[in-house]
Amino acid sequence: MEFHYKPQTFLGSYMSTVRNSIITVSLGIGVYGYSKNFKKTSRLTMKILSVLIYLFSIGLIFNVNLLLKQYLDNFPNDKLEYTPSYFNHKIWRRFEILAWYLLSIYVIFASLGLFSIMKDLI
Repeated sequence: MEFHYKPQTFLGSYMSTVRNSIITVSLGIGVYGYSKNFKKTSRLTMKILSVLIYLFSIGLIFNVNLLLKQYLDNFPNDKLEYTPSYFNHKIWRRFEILAWYLLSIYVIFASLGLFSIMKDLI
Protein backbone atom coordinates (compact mmCIF):
# COMPACT_ATOMS: atom_id res chain seq x y z
CA MET A 1 0.00 0.00 0.00
CA GLU A 2 1.33 3.39 -0.95
CA PHE A 3 1.27 6.12 1.68
CA HIS A 4 0.28 9.56 0.42
CA TYR A 5 1.78 12.44 2.33
CA LYS A 6 -1.36 14.51 2.59
CA PRO A 7 -1.93 15.18 6.27
CA GLN A 8 -5.30 16.94 5.89
CA THR A 9 -7.38 14.07 7.23
CA PHE A 10 -5.16 13.28 10.17
CA LEU A 11 -4.70 16.88 11.26
CA GLY A 12 -8.40 17.62 10.85
CA SER A 13 -9.23 14.64 13.03
CA TYR A 14 -6.65 15.77 15.59
CA MET A 15 -8.12 19.26 15.84
CA SER A 16 -11.63 17.81 16.06
CA THR A 17 -10.65 15.54 18.94
CA VAL A 18 -8.99 18.40 20.82
CA ARG A 19 -12.17 20.45 20.33
CA ASN A 20 -14.27 17.53 21.58
CA SER A 21 -12.10 17.19 24.68
CA ILE A 22 -12.61 20.89 25.44
CA ILE A 23 -16.37 20.47 25.04
CA THR A 24 -16.29 17.40 27.31
CA VAL A 25 -14.40 19.26 30.04
CA SER A 26 -16.91 22.10 29.74
CA LEU A 27 -19.68 19.55 30.30
CA GLY A 28 -17.85 18.28 33.38
CA ILE A 29 -17.55 21.81 34.74
CA GLY A 30 -21.26 22.35 34.15
CA VAL A 31 -22.18 19.12 35.94
CA TYR A 32 -19.94 20.06 38.85
CA GLY A 33 -21.47 23.53 39.11
CA TYR A 34 -24.99 22.12 38.82
CA SER A 35 -24.28 19.66 41.65
CA LYS A 36 -24.59 22.45 44.20
CA ASN A 37 -28.36 22.50 43.61
CA PHE A 38 -28.83 18.97 45.00
CA LYS A 39 -28.98 17.43 48.45
CA LYS A 40 -25.85 15.85 49.90
CA THR A 41 -26.07 12.33 48.41
CA SER A 42 -27.12 13.54 44.97
CA ARG A 43 -24.46 16.25 45.11
CA LEU A 44 -21.81 13.60 45.70
CA THR A 45 -23.13 11.54 42.77
CA MET A 46 -22.96 14.56 40.45
CA LYS A 47 -19.41 15.35 41.58
CA ILE A 48 -18.36 11.77 40.89
CA LEU A 49 -19.96 12.01 37.44
CA SER A 50 -18.08 15.24 36.86
CA VAL A 51 -14.74 13.64 37.73
CA LEU A 52 -15.52 10.69 35.45
CA ILE A 53 -16.18 13.15 32.62
CA TYR A 54 -12.84 14.84 33.36
CA LEU A 55 -11.07 11.47 33.28
CA PHE A 56 -12.68 10.62 29.94
CA SER A 57 -11.47 13.91 28.51
CA ILE A 58 -7.98 13.29 29.89
CA GLY A 59 -7.89 9.91 28.17
CA LEU A 60 -9.17 11.43 24.95
CA ILE A 61 -6.57 14.17 24.70
CA PHE A 62 -3.77 11.92 25.98
CA ASN A 63 -4.40 9.34 23.27
CA VAL A 64 -4.79 11.84 20.44
CA ASN A 65 -1.62 13.63 21.52
CA LEU A 66 0.32 10.37 21.48
CA LEU A 67 -1.04 9.74 17.98
CA LEU A 68 0.10 13.19 16.82
CA LYS A 69 3.55 12.61 18.32
CA GLN A 70 3.84 9.26 16.55
CA TYR A 71 2.61 10.77 13.28
CA LEU A 72 5.12 13.62 13.42
CA ASP A 73 7.98 11.36 14.52
CA ASN A 74 7.36 8.93 11.68
CA PHE A 75 6.79 11.53 8.98
CA PRO A 76 9.71 11.16 6.57
CA ASN A 77 11.80 14.31 6.23
CA ASP A 78 12.37 13.71 2.52
CA LYS A 79 8.60 13.88 1.92
CA LEU A 80 8.08 17.26 3.61
CA GLU A 81 8.52 19.05 0.27
CA TYR A 82 5.54 17.12 -1.16
CA THR A 83 3.15 18.10 1.59
CA PRO A 84 0.65 20.95 1.25
CA SER A 85 1.95 24.42 1.97
CA TYR A 86 -0.09 24.80 5.16
CA PHE A 87 1.59 21.77 6.78
CA ASN A 88 4.51 23.13 8.73
CA HIS A 89 6.15 20.39 10.77
CA LYS A 90 7.50 22.81 13.39
CA ILE A 91 4.14 24.46 13.96
CA TRP A 92 2.44 21.10 14.46
CA ARG A 93 5.09 20.29 17.07
CA ARG A 94 3.89 23.42 18.87
CA PHE A 95 0.33 22.11 18.71
CA GLU A 96 1.57 18.95 20.39
CA ILE A 97 3.15 21.00 23.20
CA LEU A 98 -0.03 23.04 23.61
CA ALA A 99 -2.09 19.86 23.87
CA TRP A 100 0.21 18.54 26.64
CA TYR A 101 -0.34 21.87 28.44
CA LEU A 102 -4.11 21.47 28.00
CA LEU A 103 -3.83 17.95 29.41
CA SER A 104 -2.14 19.33 32.53
CA ILE A 105 -5.04 21.75 32.99
CA TYR A 106 -7.47 18.82 32.73
CA VAL A 107 -5.50 16.93 35.36
CA ILE A 108 -5.80 19.95 37.67
CA PHE A 109 -9.59 19.97 37.19
CA ALA A 110 -9.79 16.24 37.93
CA SER A 111 -7.58 16.64 41.01
CA LEU A 112 -9.70 19.47 42.35
CA GLY A 113 -12.84 17.41 41.75
CA LEU A 114 -11.38 14.40 43.55
CA PHE A 115 -10.28 16.61 46.44
CA SER A 116 -13.80 17.99 46.73
CA ILE A 117 -15.26 14.46 46.76
CA MET A 118 -12.83 13.37 49.47
CA LYS A 119 -13.67 16.48 51.49
CA ASP A 120 -17.39 15.64 51.24
CA LEU A 121 -16.78 12.05 52.36
CA ILE A 122 -14.81 13.05 55.47
